[in-house]
Amino acid sequence: MSSESLPVNLLAEESTIDPRSILPSFLEMELVNSTVISGRNTISSSIDAIIAQINKYTARHQHGSMRYKISAILSGICIAYKEELRMVINYMIERRCLFSDSGATLAESIYGFKRSRISSKGNLDGIRDEDRIRAAFIVSFWPYLKGRLDSYYERLRHERMQESQCTHVNITSEDRNVKSDLIGKIRKTVLYLYPFLHMSHDGVQLAYKFAYLIGRNIYYHPQW
Repeated sequence: MSSESLPVNLLAEESTIDPRSILPSFLEMELVNSTVISGRNTISSSIDAIIAQINKYTARHQHGSMRYKISAILSGICIAYKEELRMVINYMIERRCLFSDSGATLAESIYGFKRSRISSKGNLDGIRDEDRIRAAFIVSFWPYLKGRLDSYYERLRHERMQESQCTHVNITSEDRNVKSDLIGKIRKTVLYLYPFLHMSHDGVQLAYKFAYLIGRNIYYHPQW
């Protein structure tokens, strides 16, 4: 979603009233962003519903039977790799939409948007196949990676709080002590740096949105 030129003295909301502008308004982009989040939540709810049905199927069969074992394994896989399943499903959906006539992600196509690329001469061209694949990968993989990093940081923070409450340290061997020290340093580094990385990520997103709002940027989001 881009434009050849954009009046810098107008808000994005006002510039979309100008028939010469092809940029969506800031409000429309916010709606697209909300739709993306709702879509990911819907996929998660669908996976939870599938897991619940598998568990019901497991409960109807005798413990130790082949069907019981298979359904129990499937349930365990879905629970352990729920986020990965959501990412794969999201990627397949977005890839299908980007390769359709809409030429946009699912949320963008709902609002009638179409993706374009800017040529070296500043002209708008249609997106290529590699652009579609890259876009589908970014919009599906980045939220997965961010969610995994957030979960890992919260787990480390919780473990750190529990360790701080323990007064007894059990050291069984020198090798284990060295390994523990190395892991402890890595965890300490993550606990120290990740809040700054998280804040920087949110700050960049906010800067992009504000620049888009005041007409200083044609990109609403660094990933888009």
